[in-house]
Amino acid sequence: MHNFKILIVSFLGMFYVAQAQHDNTNKMQLTMNEQPEVIAKNISPNTVVYSYRHKNEKRKIENPQAFKESEIDSNVNNVVFEYPIMRADQGAVLPFEFTMNDSKSTKDGIEAEEYYFNSLMEKPELNKIIYQDLETTRTRLNNAGIFDAQDLNYFDMPLIAKIVGAGVLITAKIKVNEKRKDSPQSNTISATEEYNIESTFNIYNQVGSLIFTKSDAPIITTTKNSYQVMLSHFMKQTPYYHKL
Repeated sequence: MHNFKILIVSFLGMFYVAQAQHDNTNKMQLTMNEQPEVIAKNISPNTVVYSYRHKNEKRKIENPQAFKESEIDSNVNNVVFEYPIMRADQGAVLPFEFTMNDSKSTKDGIEAEEYYFNSLMEKPELNKIIYQDLETTRTRLNNAGIFDAQDLNYFDMPLIAKIVGAGVLITAKIKVNEKRKDSPQSNTISATEEYNIESTFNIYNQVGSLIFTKSDAPIITTTKNSYQVMLSHFMKQTPYYHKL
């Protein structure tokens, strides 16, 4: 009889372990595209529990529902991310992608992003919508594991909209390449700096549809920051700015 009780207890223990494992199978990817390190678990309409795993791993997720349980490390520490209230008529300036001499520059991207946001705030009465504070946007992105423009590539726009809680998403890609131009003004060759600059500006809505796009290059390119002229021009061309 004593051995029978031990057998029952052992069986119940195995059953609850199996049941716990079964309950843990409801796991999905946080991102619908490429997923380098974030694993989402127990997704609800307003909350995501996710984990970081295999930082250097990048692969295409064709069907998030088919993600195998065996690929999830149950020993990692989970992080709870709660989506903020969605404000569909609010704008959010996302990290700008900046390439300097064919190398990604997060620092220059931050400067470009801040320049655009500060330009919006110079005359806020000309804005047709309210823009989310830049620090709020950054904090919400950071909490979801997004720290620069490159990280945005692993999330689709509808999910980014949910993460920041804004329905108007502003992005930009800026490419700057330095070139030198000889000036034959004297016997000694002097050189003046010039740059090849390309800027692409996009605005997406809450569901990820592209609602505004513009690509252009400044006429005067004597400094690296000549791209700022184009950002100011783009700002005044968007449907969210009162044209004078």
